[in-house]
Amino acid sequence: MEASPRLSATVEAVEFGMSFHGSAIKVIVLASDLQDLFGAGREPAQWLASYEVNKHAIRRAARRRYQLSRTDTLVVQRADLEAAQ
Repeated sequence: MEASPRLSATVEAVEFGMSFHGSAIKVIVLASDLQDLFGAGREPAQWLASYEVNKHAIRRAARRRYQLSRTDTLVVQRADLEAAQ
């Protein structure tokens, strides 16, 4: 499941779907982390744009977080994003 990024309906975040070793997972990246680590602005459209520019690092961080947690819905941790840059 490779789903396009979209705004989360429940928290200020971007969420997307990806597959990892045959498992479909939902990934959430908090807007505050996109702002602090990648320079995204305060507007939701800017969070999506920041995701697009940094998606390879964000997806690396998501794979790392999945290896640690093995849950089907995960929030990428700030430390994971910092390590993936």
